[in-house]
Amino acid sequence: MKPISFQSFHSMEKNTRFIAPALIVGAIFLVYLNALSGAFQYDDFNVIVDNGRVHGLAAWMGDLGGIRPLLKLSYALNWMAGPGPWGFHLVNLAIHGANGLLTFTLLKRFEAHNEDAELVALAATLIFVLHPAQTEAVTYICGRSTSLMAMFYLASLVAYLRGRELGLRTWNLVSVLFFLLACLTKETALTLPIALLLVERMWSSWSGMKVALRATSSHWLLLCLLCIGLALHPFQRALLATSFATRSVPINLINQIQAQGYLVRTWCWPEHLNIDPFLPVAAHLTWPLAGTAVLLLGLLGVGIFSLRARPWLGFGVLWFFLHLIPTNSFIPRLDLVNERQLYLPSLGLAFALVCIIRMLIRKVDLNRKVVAAGFFLLFTTLSVQTMLRNRDYGSEIALWRSSVDEAPQNPRAHNNLGYAYLLQGDKEQARKAFETALALDPGYAKARVNLASLRQ
Repeated sequence: MKPISFQSFHSMEKNTRFIAPALIVGAIFLVYLNALSGAFQYDDFNVIVDNGRVHGLAAWMGDLGGIRPLLKLSYALNWMAGPGPWGFHLVNLAIHGANGLLTFTLLKRFEAHNEDAELVALAATLIFVLHPAQTEAVTYICGRSTSLMAMFYLASLVAYLRGRELGLRTWNLVSVLFFLLACLTKETALTLPIALLLVERMWSSWSGMKVALRATSSHWLLLCLLCIGLALHPFQRALLATSFATRSVPINLINQIQAQGYLVRTWCWPEHLNIDPFLPVAAHLTWPLAGTAVLLLGLLGVGIFSLRARPWLGFGVLWFFLHLIPTNSFIPRLDLVNERQLYLPSLGLAFALVCIIRMLIRKVDLNRKVVAAGFFLLFTTLSVQTMLRNRDYGSEIALWRSSVDEAPQNPRAHNNLGYAYLLQGDKEQARKAFETALALDPGYAKARVNLASLRQ
């Protein structure tokens, strides 16, 4: 067999501009087809099913003073079209498909001067959309807060680059509008102006930080206005007060070491996915946490020092850490970590991984069939894992059974499993689950109340 370099795929790459979008959308549809039959889960009931404020446009308009109005509007429109979970899953699937296309459009512009830019973008996009860790942002209906925000976020980046390419201010204004829509969906979109600087660094016409800041000035202005608005919003201030009352900032930073380590490990080896990861809060820095911190800081250092020589690596690593700042840094949260927090950060890791593979292929000539087989095996493995994970969302019992299997020491997972059994009328299994939750945490009030309700 004739050995070839990565550039030898150039003839194939010419065809991907026609088939890549169809391949991305088709792969998403096939892998997530079994998610359409999933049930409402966990926070879906509080946020959607039992929340009258998203059961119609009039109710939604009456709650415009709240947070995340665009996200709530999407729920309201979904509910009006049909209150069953099927329609919500279909919209989530469409959002994920749009994110796949936007990701491909964005990544292929980063290295337009390279003949294999579209193949790299296609491979990275497929890893991004097929990775099983994305199921929490796609199959879990409430995960829409993350995926819908990401759609507007990515659209803003693509519009910005389009404006830079054409030299048209109109596209810059479109980008600013999408930035606003992203923030009206979820506050974590506030990182976008910094992401634009990374995008500028990846763009082939990089002219320095001053030029980049000038080009993104409208986004920075909007960021300042949004921060002022959030600081004055009474509900946002109440949320922040509650957050900082959860645990101190130093303790939270210590625990976010294990949270970020969990996310990196989950992306690299997504074998034990869990709707409720059980990470006990650490009271002080331990040696294992210190070791994890060293590894994370080393990875961050690689990203920073790679920006000049290997901007693709710098972009991928810094993109990952940038998008963890709102959820996994100094602001305390009740839950240390959720897998949907990987949704947008994983784009950077996928891009960096494919670029590393390309670099290795260029150094060591490989056979076309070997390269194709390797990527096919990777995509197939990710797809199968995603389809298997989607099955866990088929019912509340299945989801929480999976959770306690992965984290048997988690009392909340046992309590939620018991409640799921109780809703199905299986009081004996519910009792066992509540008792297990109390055995793990004797002070767990919810489990005690649920167990008492069975005795009445």
